[in-house]
Amino acid sequence: MKIGGHNSGVELSISKGRVGETYCFGGECEMHNIDISNKICEILDEIQPRKDGASYKKQIKFVEDRKGHDCRYAINNSKVKSQLQFSLNKSFNERLSETIGFYIKSKSDVL
Repeated sequence: MKIGGHNSGVELSISKGRVGETYCFGGECEMHNIDISNKICEILDEIQPRKDGASYKKQIKFVEDRKGHDCRYAINNSKVKSQLQFSLNKSFNERLSETIGFYIKSKSDVL
């Protein structure tokens, strides 16, 4: 059964979860931060290309890492899958594309 995304998971935890429990909802797509940055640039290159034709990836600048810097983020959602029967209905990449499209549309609606 496909449930949905994070908000659906939160609703599920409220309706079926146990008081006092902690539930984590992840995208089941462990990636390094640079890979996510590159994916964002690829999506922007496709749906809203730069006027100069260059890839948005050219704007990525590397700086010295701060102490305790995370190279990646990974959330284990096995608990919500087993206890609440949570599952995703879209991939991380699909959700990322939708999110970027939403912000581009929101920006154009304001202008």
